Amino acid sequence: MKKLMLLCCVVSMLLSACVKPEDESSSKFNRQANIEKYMKKAKTLSQMDQERQKPLDIVAPLDVSHLTKNTQTVDLDFLTESFERNRQSLQNRLQEKYTQRNGTRLEQLADQYRNQIRQAIQDASSPAELEEKVNQALADQEKSVKELMDQTDTANRLKPDQQSLDRAAQRLQHRCEDFANRMELYYGPETAAAVRPVLDKAIEDFEYAMASAANEKELNDKLAQILLFTRQQIQQVTEETADPAGITSEDEITALRSEMITTHQQLENRIEYLYGKEAVLQARKPFNRLLEDAGNTLRENMRLSQKKNTLERFNAHYKDSLLDLQEQWNKELAQMAKSEGA
Repeated sequence: MKKLMLLCCVVSMLLSACVKPEDESSSKFNRQANIEKYMKKAKTLSQMDQERQKPLDIVAPLDVSHLTKNTQTVDLDFLTESFERNRQSLQNRLQEKYTQRNGTRLEQLADQYRNQIRQAIQDASSPAELEEKVNQALADQEKSVKELMDQTDTANRLKPDQQSLDRAAQRLQHRCEDFANRMELYYGPETAAAVRPVLDKAIEDFEYAMASAANEKELNDKLAQILLFTRQQIQQVTEETADPAGITSEDEITALRSEMITTHQQLENRIEYLYGKEAVLQARKPFNRLLEDAGNTLRENMRLSQKKNTLERFNAHYKDSLLDLQEQWNKELAQMAKSEGA
């Protein structure tokens, strides 16, 4: 119907252009110019009519991929402190046991010396023999004590037994579980699940370092390496898996809002070209609704995945609303063409 009306309009204009002008000298030129002008306009109207039949190319105004995760540098001070506290606890207990064991050994040596003296007194047949036996007992005592002290001095470091290490590992496990629970609260269950095996490996490596390091320097180096590796691993899994809860910053909201406005304005230019300024005003209503709903959602304290899903639904509703409006505009144009042709 619209094409028929367009054809009638063109024919009418062509006939008008063919009316004999008053100025005979310019009539031929004017007729040709009018024909070209009206043919060009008819072609443009025909192209517009064809383009109106295609759905509007609607880009989602809010690109949810631009929402940032806002992950922070992982703070593992708790693990550093836990390592040091358990290390000191193990070494203090070992030192107590070692001191106690040395004290017991010294008491045994003293008892042995006293027994040697008593036996010397009983066995000696003369003061000279007694003096010789006492000197021998004293020499044996000094040698045994010196050997015990040499063993103490040459020991590189005291190494805990497995039972002590197991108790330390249990204490570390409790602290690590508290940390994983905090990670889950902020970054989500997927991050917490990925963090736990990293922490378990750190505890296992701590046990091995405490049991195997030959001296304190080696132990310090091993513990520093464990902490560095653990921090790197947790930072990586956090960046890869985090689904943080939180409120989007106002600066980020402003940037997203500007991006939305720019995207919609490009669509408005297209709508105005095809349907006119009144259609632009109608199209602005679903966009303003999108702006408001998106702003409210961005300011809510919710997980990033939930926020993105909500915003995607708003984008979809915006698109559906505009396509409904386009259908309405096309019907109105068809009705107008029908009325004019009646």
